[in-house]
Amino acid sequence: MLIAIFDENFNPDEVSVSITNSEFIDETLDVLRADMIFKVFEKGNSNFNKNKMNYHIEFQTKNDNTMVIRTFEYGFRKGKENSN
Repeated sequence: MLIAIFDENFNPDEVSVSITNSEFIDETLDVLRADMIFKVFEKGNSNFNKNKMNYHIEFQTKNDNTMVIRTFEYGFRKGKENSN
């Protein structure tokens, strides 16, 4: 699915995929929830943080003009989480 959606060329024998944290606490202590964030990383690689990628999928069921802002916010929060 990730290969088709994101036009990637992963070899299933060389990578692992897992669902990762998609909940973030904002400045007002509200919880922000992305729909799905996947972590893809090379199997057997000792430098885990360098060789992983996160992919975010958001499902839109109604016309919502704030979706682009929320999607940016989720990516920004995930980047901050991964920088630690």
